[in-house]
Amino acid sequence: MKKELIVMLGAAVLGTVCCSNMTADKVSAKTSGDYKYVVTGKKQKTCAIRKYTGKDKDVNVPEKLDGYTVTRIGNTAFARNKKIQSVKLPKHITIIGEKSFSGCSNLESITLSPKLHTIRNSAFSSCKNLNDIGFSSTLKKIEKNAFYNCRSLKEIKLPDSVEKIGESAFYGCNEASSIYIPKNLGE
Repeated sequence: MKKELIVMLGAAVLGTVCCSNMTADKVSAKTSGDYKYVVTGKKQKTCAIRKYTGKDKDVNVPEKLDGYTVTRIGNTAFARNKKIQSVKLPKHITIIGEKSFSGCSNLESITLSPKLHTIRNSAFSSCKNLNDIGFSSTLKKIEKNAFYNCRSLKEIKLPDSVEKIGESAFYGCNEASSIYIPKNLGE
């Protein structure tokens, strides 16, 4: 009886794992123009950019893709794109994922969303020509290595809303002539 119960439980677990993997495979990225995206909220009609496939040097990320509001830039979405020189994010972006723009060696400027609250690990690491970035007043968290080796960043002025700066977030930003750290972090 115990063996039968264990076998049945094992089969149930295996079935759950197999079915959940099938479901995960079905949730594949959709394509709209130069973007691959995934739906993050069906009710809210939101999505995250998974990959930029375009060749533009000046990228203006759209507010919506197929009727879904773009609220996140996914992990590695623009990573290692050597053509991009400037990026303008739409107003509803709240999170920039890990290594989203990592290695975009010709990226010079980015206009962040006014609703941005989190910049994940290594989001802009090795963007060695990035020299212009304005942080939104809603920004709360900058994770480790976020701007690692952004050698051309001239000014770093963090808003008072920032509550956490991760380890080595601005390591290698050698050109920064002025750095403003919020008072609440300096204590």
